[in-house]
Amino acid sequence: MGVALTVVPSCTDTWNEHYATEDIYTAKETIWETIESRGDMQNFAELMKLAKFYRDENHPAYTINEQGEREYYTYAKLLDGYTAVTVWAFTDDALSEDEWNKWKDMAINDGYNFQQQFIGNHMSLARRPMTFTGVQSEKVRLVNNKLAELDYAESTFANVKVVEANIGTSNGLMHIIEKPSEFDYNIYEYIKFSNVDYLSKFSEYFVKRDTTYFLASSSIEGLPDENGNPTYVDSVYFMDNMNFRISSYNPTDADATDAWMNNLKMMKAHVNVEDSAYIVVIPTDQAWDAAVSKLTPYYNYVSTYPRMDKLKQENARSTKNMSILGARKAYMTTDGSAYETVDSLRDVNITMDIATPMAFNLNEQPQLEKGVKWTMEDFLLNSGYLECEYLLNTLGDTIFNIAKDPQHRGCDLSVLFAGVQKKMSNGYVIEASTWNVPEDIWNRAIDVECTFNDYYKSSATLYAINPMNNTTAKSWIDKYGRLSMQNYMHCYGTGTSTKPDIAFPLAGSKQGSAYAMSGQRYNIKVVMVPRWYEDSQDTPIFYKVNTETNPETGELDTLSIEYQHNLMTFTLYYWTEAMIAKNDYRYTAQQKLEKKDVYWNGEKVDTITVFENVEFPVTYKNLRNTYPILRMQSQGYTRGKCPCEKNNDPHHSTYFNIDRIILEPVK
Repeated sequence: MGVALTVVPSCTDTWNEHYATEDIYTAKETIWETIESRGDMQNFAELMKLAKFYRDENHPAYTINEQGEREYYTYAKLLDGYTAVTVWAFTDDALSEDEWNKWKDMAINDGYNFQQQFIGNHMSLARRPMTFTGVQSEKVRLVNNKLAELDYAESTFANVKVVEANIGTSNGLMHIIEKPSEFDYNIYEYIKFSNVDYLSKFSEYFVKRDTTYFLASSSIEGLPDENGNPTYVDSVYFMDNMNFRISSYNPTDADATDAWMNNLKMMKAHVNVEDSAYIVVIPTDQAWDAAVSKLTPYYNYVSTYPRMDKLKQENARSTKNMSILGARKAYMTTDGSAYETVDSLRDVNITMDIATPMAFNLNEQPQLEKGVKWTMEDFLLNSGYLECEYLLNTLGDTIFNIAKDPQHRGCDLSVLFAGVQKKMSNGYVIEASTWNVPEDIWNRAIDVECTFNDYYKSSATLYAINPMNNTTAKSWIDKYGRLSMQNYMHCYGTGTSTKPDIAFPLAGSKQGSAYAMSGQRYNIKVVMVPRWYEDSQDTPIFYKVNTETNPETGELDTLSIEYQHNLMTFTLYYWTEAMIAKNDYRYTAQQKLEKKDVYWNGEKVDTITVFENVEFPVTYKNLRNTYPILRMQSQGYTRGKCPCEKNNDPHHSTYFNIDRIILEPVK
């Protein structure tokens, strides 16, 4: 706005062509001179003299006079200048004395918000006559970036009656309206400026991510200082907030030495943009405190974690570790403060996970009818969202509607949007007295696709990835099990006596990032794949399904299937605070649960529960390059007779196939 108001020239010729009006462009007086000459606008004139012109909320514009004093640029000077503007003003009788005094106090003590809520709400760049003949109404952008409707047929500005229109001046137009136009906060302005005391904690979190930038290219450079550095006689700034743009940020070692530490999540919602449509659920301070108490046990950090890089873990003993103490996070806080304790790391991650997941862009929600976009009235006010199978927040999380989802996933969406609804200029704020983020968003199941994740291997084991051929397999795949991604990890030994093993980091999810957390019990499951599922054109197929149909049943003759049967040993490794004093950080040197042998008969795709009610002593929440490890090993030919009734082979196979690993939170 600051740049525009000082560079936009008079647009008389252009606007004469665009509008069919009487000649209102030959006046000699400026808007300011016109206001001063009227006897019924003295209060308005006083406000224009008091109001400083702000480049941004922290920088009123000024010049330095001969005495070296600052002379602030006021709106009285702007309205007496050359920039073409339109002002919708009002006379002294439009407001009571108390109302005028309220605005005067704001002009003196809160100049930026006075500019945005009063002056900026009644001013537009260029000339805007109220006699446009092309359409009945149109929207114009005001200098506070709001959109106001001009209704030419009804002669209204933002639904306020225009009582005197098209007062021509040398530098624009003035219209007299019967009362001030009501100012509507946008969502960002409401969070920052409304000063609602019961929303202070969310507001503090959000506003802390504000950053003001100096825009040298738009500033006017003065004489250099004594060291030859440029100085500026007119400086331009702009403000940005991390919540507007960043959904996740994985810093590199070039950004910070502790770049392993945090996946930074912000709301990724442009809630400052006027022509958007957002719904943001804001927890009250009471709800915020309750959420912090609820989440604290899940964020039990320790000062040091092992770095679980694949290369480090597969080589000889690694002493690589990562200390969070003193970790500087300038990209997270405006003051660049350091996390000196594990409590500070816990606090910043809890508040990030409370504040970011409850913003919804109306235009990104699923349509009930193809090509029919939601209106805010139908979606929110008339509860149309209850008909959706799911909603999408601005982070891309899918929030399922438990009443509509075929798999009965998700939550009650009416609870999700429970609270006091308040209309903003670019959507709605819902003030929630409880923090209703669904648990499957902040406490997700960890779903590890074994094909696509890093794995750790021993020197005696080889691995291959075998794709599933759906065309060849379609006659039996539904009967014996379908894989999540139609591929899997194939593990086999180098000889008949080898016990092949493989280990996977327990990180990942189909629904976004998921982490093993402290204070949460998990059931750990492994999805095993039959050996005869392999269908490769390049290698011999050792186990095949009989594709002949039984004439009596019409089904495949399953008795002719040669089964792969395994005895598997599973071991879970995880980190404890006691391990900090150790000098070996390989996963095999970390804490482990008691090993568990699990027999599997290899008849079909099977989900095997390996461990139940496992609870990790420390959290891995929002950490990078560190996670618990699940190791699995086939016992091969060293065990006794197979209990499988369909195969009397006394030996267990050394081969095994893994589709995925699931850590399922115990609710």
